[in-house]
Amino acid sequence: MRVLANREPIKADETGTPTRITWVGNLEESDESAKKRFNLPDVLNNISSSTALFLVVSLILLNLVPPLVLRFVGNEMYPFFIVVFLWIASYIFLLGALLLLVRKHSAFGSVKLDSMHFLLISIAFTVISRVLLIGSSVMISLDTLWYLDFGKFLLRGDMPYADFYFPYPPVFGYFIWLISLVAPMVDSFRILALVFDVAIVFVLWHILKSRGARREFQILPLVYALFPIAIIESGLNGHFESIANLFLLLAIWFLIIGRHKSGGVFIGLATATKIYAGFLLPVLVFLILGVRKKTEFALVTIAAGILTFIPFSFPVWLRGDFILPGFPTSESASGGFFDSVFGFLFRLSPFHAFTIALVGVASLLLVGVLVMRRSGKAPSTRPFTYDVVTLSLAILIIILALIAAAYPFTFVALTVYWRYPADIALIRGISTIIVAGVLLYTAWSRLKRDQGRSVSSVQKMLLASVALMLLLTISRNVFYGWYLLWAIPALLLIKDRRVLFTVLVCMLLIYPSYTHDNFVNLGYSEEKTWRDNFVGVGNWTTHVEFGDSGIPIHEIEANVESVQGIGSFSIDASQVTNESALSKVTVRWSRNVSIPITSQTEFVDLVSASWDPTFGRYADFGLFFESINATGHTINGTLNSPSWSPTNLTFVFWRSAFSNLVSEMAVVELTRLHLIAQQIRPLKMELYIDIMYTTEYSVITWSSLPLMLILVVPNLLGFWFLNKVMSTGEFPKRDDE
Repeated sequence: MRVLANREPIKADETGTPTRITWVGNLEESDESAKKRFNLPDVLNNISSSTALFLVVSLILLNLVPPLVLRFVGNEMYPFFIVVFLWIASYIFLLGALLLLVRKHSAFGSVKLDSMHFLLISIAFTVISRVLLIGSSVMISLDTLWYLDFGKFLLRGDMPYADFYFPYPPVFGYFIWLISLVAPMVDSFRILALVFDVAIVFVLWHILKSRGARREFQILPLVYALFPIAIIESGLNGHFESIANLFLLLAIWFLIIGRHKSGGVFIGLATATKIYAGFLLPVLVFLILGVRKKTEFALVTIAAGILTFIPFSFPVWLRGDFILPGFPTSESASGGFFDSVFGFLFRLSPFHAFTIALVGVASLLLVGVLVMRRSGKAPSTRPFTYDVVTLSLAILIIILALIAAAYPFTFVALTVYWRYPADIALIRGISTIIVAGVLLYTAWSRLKRDQGRSVSSVQKMLLASVALMLLLTISRNVFYGWYLLWAIPALLLIKDRRVLFTVLVCMLLIYPSYTHDNFVNLGYSEEKTWRDNFVGVGNWTTHVEFGDSGIPIHEIEANVESVQGIGSFSIDASQVTNESALSKVTVRWSRNVSIPITSQTEFVDLVSASWDPTFGRYADFGLFFESINATGHTINGTLNSPSWSPTNLTFVFWRSAFSNLVSEMAVVELTRLHLIAQQIRPLKMELYIDIMYTTEYSVITWSSLPLMLILVVPNLLGFWFLNKVMSTGEFPKRDDE
């Protein structure tokens, strides 16, 4: 008997009319019964407006729970990650529910999406989601403490760049000065970031309303209002990305509508707030037609940027130091603006130098394509360039994910004082690669099959801007999650829902990062192979070495004592009258130890001081060791360099890895520790050691890996739901400006 492939048998129904049936194994199933099977797109198409609205409201309320929970568990590492992963999942489901609601209905319940009422709803959720974190003692980034320290310098009359190290362009310095004058506290920076987030929501709503955006993009003010990264970085960390992003969003919009001078002012302000905005200049300049307008744009941008330096430079000029804006005085320890902001370029590893070069090459290639388009050699509405950039963006995100997954396993990870858990990194990387793979497939499919549509040049440049900003995030030695916000202004103006929302999900999945310094408060439990609890200090001896200083012995006193389980190492040099002679005096505290060392051993200590570190340390404190190697020879080394004594932050948390010493010098045991103070000032001072222990570092905590795998499942399910919603209905044939 012959078997005919792909043939569907014909059968007569009760009326004698032939009807087609399908085969499933050896069972026959009619079309009517087949329709009864579960089909998610059909369910999404038939869902009622009230059901979709109920789902949206429920998910919005659910997204307000994590910020509240973080107030209580944010200082504990794994609870923090559990909350963040579940938060991301609920937010992704919210994106799908919002798209589902507006796919057929042009209102948020009874509220029109382009109405003032919807704007007020978006602003309300912006404020509520961030106010929930105001007053929290949780700090997963200590940058706000730096801001407060800089404020102390400003109130004393010192100027950034000229008098002290200030690693930001000047605009944020004025906000620091104002906050230090009115309410110098961490919450002030959180409130400042909140205010600018509200402004971003308003400007975004106005842009979308004025250009008559489609319904699926009119929800973007609410999407940003509840964006977890923005909530954490503004409401919890108090970072000022929202200030630069507001200026950048305004700059892009003014350039799109042809107001190149206004665009120049705001791109200048954005760059003078945070330098990343300036990297978009080679792209944004092609939004301007005509050489004269391009020149005016460039001049206005430069002028706006330079003028922001003047208020900080004028007091320096008045006191007689006639230096260029942003330059240090000859007596200053600061390297000036260019060293503070760009100095990292000269201290990069080969990998990061390569990534910066890649940014430059990508920019030049894009500029070349745009020049060709302007000269008529490349059609302006062909989607080929857009699809290539989409493909490149997907590959870039995959590279970001691979770096995130591999970072904890690299030697570079051992040179920083926090430890990022590898189980989190692996899950972070794998889940991001899966979602980015969908974007990669989308771009490839469009390249092969969908070249008949039109894409505006504005959309191409917006997408290129997103790619450049994400590429820039990996150009620094250390990746911080808030860098991802740099891409937000350009991303929210892209009129391609599949690209926009998929990239948002990728950013969320790759975001979770933890850079808190205090691992004790984090609840980061690690087995301690040796520790000094400082319950007693009898093991420590104190010795003052006067050398040839000529200072009488009675003028300097040194001591060590235990204060509630903290080691207090004190010096009283307040009786010394010859300050220059103090440079020849050394105070040494020592104790004998017997600590076995392996390539996985790390020495951990938390050091604080009695003085205000903002205005310089009272002495150079260093922690050193004596050890023996496998052949019995003594080897000396450094655990804490004197340069890391408390200077800009209240405490220094330090980890020293022995992997190099074990491999190169065969160190097998620490035998003696020395805490040494030099360059002592004629004052009373105390150095506190809260923690001192050794641990055997393990890159990955296998016991927690199953939990992390379980947590990533809701994220991927949320993206599956979002992807199904985006797949219902047809994509527009053209992205109109």
